[in-house]
Amino acid sequence: MFALPDARGFVEIKTDREPADRGVRKPATQARIMAYFYQPDGTSRMDPAPSEVRVKIGMQEKDSVVALAPQAREAGLYASESGPYPEGLRGELEAKLNGDPVRLPFLFR
Repeated sequence: MFALPDARGFVEIKTDREPADRGVRKPATQARIMAYFYQPDGTSRMDPAPSEVRVKIGMQEKDSVVALAPQAREAGLYASESGPYPEGLRGELEAKLNGDPVRLPFLFR
């Protein structure tokens, strides 16, 4: 879990991998990038919810940016479409909290 700037709360970033086919030698698995947003107490979902949530994979200007959309089935969860994303991610989360832009560099393995 990462603290958002200015004590605005927390975000948990992770990937959700689809199971690989057994018959393939080196399977190319698909994954979704997911982010859960929490209030400063670290347990309640963020309200009002963030908007324009994106993850830039990598730290270079030319690196890809992936949009995360709110998921109706789980409050506070934002997720990408499935793609060939790495297991460990280094990058930057971008979002708007109460209309203010927030950027948070992150790294997880």
